[in-house]
Amino acid sequence: MRCAAFWGVNFVVPGDPGSFLFSWHEASVSGSADSIWHFVPFAIIWTIWLLRNDIIFADGQLDSAQILFLVRTRIALWFKAKFPDSLCFVDDLIADPSVGDRLSASKRRFSKQQVWEAPPIGFLKLNVDGAMVSNGSKGGIGGIVRNNLGVCLVTFSLPIGLGPPIMAELEAIFHGLSVFFSNHGFKKFRLILETDCSVTFEWISNSTPCPTAFEPLVRRCRDIIASFSVVFRHVPREINLATDSLAKEGIG
Repeated sequence: MRCAAFWGVNFVVPGDPGSFLFSWHEASVSGSADSIWHFVPFAIIWTIWLLRNDIIFADGQLDSAQILFLVRTRIALWFKAKFPDSLCFVDDLIADPSVGDRLSASKRRFSKQQVWEAPPIGFLKLNVDGAMVSNGSKGGIGGIVRNNLGVCLVTFSLPIGLGPPIMAELEAIFHGLSVFFSNHGFKKFRLILETDCSVTFEWISNSTPCPTAFEPLVRRCRDIIASFSVVFRHVPREINLATDSLAKEGIG
């Protein structure tokens, strides 16, 4: 190990991966036995190793946004596999890993149940969701358009091909927008679009970088939302239960 200084503070830099992992788990940041931060170094090292092999042997390309997304995804998936009863969802963990510590199995917190709210007069509300089987071999998307009285005007429930769960969420958003703006009866209304996927919300809102593989679909959703002044919102998962059921039905 060697000493280094950062902003005037001296600290020790581990000289090899083994020392680094030992130092990480000894650090106070990961002191809790079920802390999600225990998974961070392993996810980083494994992701970099796979990327290195892809670049050397398969002419892969360096994509910093994709690396960040893959690291966060592995952290989330590994944490949920280790603590399946934790009251948090994978996409929420991807967006903010600290959710795992706030809602881990040993720190359960129950909040007041939230319910779907009707849009104001002059608006229609579209809720969408995507679902994928665990091995990513097939998925489904679902959506509901409702008016200010809560009356359901349109629903859809469709199968989609293979891919990661995040692709199902993006496909649900894009298909929902296409359904809404192809309906001539909706032209006099403005749209409120709600999703419970925080990752896709941040990508489309342009608040976090998007991996290259998802850019075309993210850009298409973003362009439609901007062109029609769509109100785009992220909502808790319990508000989206009806569309979650439609997405799962779409899997078949």
